[in-house]
Amino acid sequence: MTTSFVHLNVHTEYSLVDGLLRVNDLVRCAAETGMPALAVTEQSNLFSLVKFYQSAEKAGIKPVAGTEIRLIDNDTAMDACRMILLCQDVTGYRNLTRLITLGYREGQFQGSAHIRREWLRQY
Repeated sequence: MTTSFVHLNVHTEYSLVDGLLRVNDLVRCAAETGMPALAVTEQSNLFSLVKFYQSAEKAGIKPVAGTEIRLIDNDTAMDACRMILLCQDVTGYRNLTRLITLGYREGQFQGSAHIRREWLRQY
């Protein structure tokens, strides 16, 4: 069975706060339902990326790297909104790693990385 539906916002056990899915179980279910691709978007991290990428490729599924960020317009994290960022290529992956690093180094609030809108223009 093949489907044109693709999950583009899935958290696994590597999201630490709200993820329950195990990477290999997720990929197995996606393969069983015929999904051609799958995106894993942990919260402000890429911790599962290597395991996910290897598992998806082995199952014949196109892995899509991404993350769910907390986006802020100003210096207050109280007004943060969430945004999904997906990588199109290696350049996108490098930009995403830089954004996440900036978020933890310069935008951290209560242990969470926050990305400033102006950083998106740069990366």
